[in-house]
Amino acid sequence: MRLRPRHFYAARRGFTLIEMAIGALLFAVVMSLTVQVLAWSASERRVSERRQRALYEATNILERLASLPKDDLSSESVKGAKLSDETRKALPGGELKVNYTEAVDGLNRLTVEVHYLDRAGLPVAPVRLVAFLAPREKSQ
Repeated sequence: MRLRPRHFYAARRGFTLIEMAIGALLFAVVMSLTVQVLAWSASERRVSERRQRALYEATNILERLASLPKDDLSSESVKGAKLSDETRKALPGGELKVNYTEAVDGLNRLTVEVHYLDRAGLPVAPVRLVAFLAPREKSQ
């Protein structure tokens, strides 16, 4: 059995320059992909937060208007509803549209829509909530 000389193992102890360069390149690629995924995730989170804010605002306005006495509800009276200051700041181009339609069968329709723009300035699908209000019976 032949043994290798001691200096053979001594020369092969560490990594070569090529191995280090390949490792650094792989690390850079992985880090680049990680940063892109994190940026995409943060962008989607902001989109989701805006949509959620628009939904909360529409829900609050719908509940507030639906709780009014029937005599106080009309097509003109609901036009006075406005977005809160915080929502106007959070939603670029935020706009509120409220519509109240009286029906002949007694079931009235109340629609609340919140429109806003995305970061590129393009309109986003509006948040639209609809409530059908039946006449309230008077308590005795």
